[in-house]
Amino acid sequence: MSAHEIYDLVDGIALVIAGWDPGHGSYYVHIYEDGDAWPCPSIELGDDATPITEPEWVLDILDGYATAPEGFVETLRADAEKEGVSDMQAMLAVAQPLSAAYQLSETEVPF
Repeated sequence: MSAHEIYDLVDGIALVIAGWDPGHGSYYVHIYEDGDAWPCPSIELGDDATPITEPEWVLDILDGYATAPEGFVETLRADAEKEGVSDMQAMLAVAQPLSAAYQLSETEVPF
């Protein structure tokens, strides 16, 4: 998963990270406004519910929050080409692990 921090930010924005997520087969953008509690972004786009399939769309999303560096579309395209798509990673990224401690219905009570 590529992650590029963008430093040319507008006032009120603390951090912007964009890149390619092979698990979702999507580009992504995470925008953190000043005062946000890390690690939760204010705006999070590019997962399985909101896929970003074109790197140019990342620039459209960034408009008003940050200015992407020169050649950023090509960088994102190269990331996607290099990393590809991983179905297994997507499945693991969204699957919530079950704790054995809460599977009491399947446990014999010794008394």
